[in-house]
Amino acid sequence: MLVRMQAELLYFALSIAAGALAALLGSGMKWLHRRKRLAVWLGLLDLLYWFLFGFSLFLLCFYQNSGIFRGYAVAGTLCGYSLFRIGEGLCRRDGGWQRRKRRSIRKQKRRKGQQEPEEKGQEK
Repeated sequence: MLVRMQAELLYFALSIAAGALAALLGSGMKWLHRRKRLAVWLGLLDLLYWFLFGFSLFLLCFYQNSGIFRGYAVAGTLCGYSLFRIGEGLCRRDGGWQRRKRRSIRKQKRRKGQQEPEEKGQEK
């Protein structure tokens, strides 16, 4: 019984590692999407990413658990993915928040500047 339990814990740990690896590769994919603009190549790269990720999870399930699909393996994969994304957000310079573009800030300042004189004129 103890050997089987250790095998299941190893399966869970490997599924967490697979989720973290998928998040790492997903971050690289996001970076490529920001840099490159060729939709055909990005689509093929996305297809390759999902194929490899799905195939790796299938192989993990096949070799570690004799092909039996377990719910805790999915939970481990999601947990690994989430932990990586949270850690990535905490390690950013801006604290994980997206910075606003300067153009949108300037537009908001202009709008505020235009609205203030109208409100002052209505008060008089």
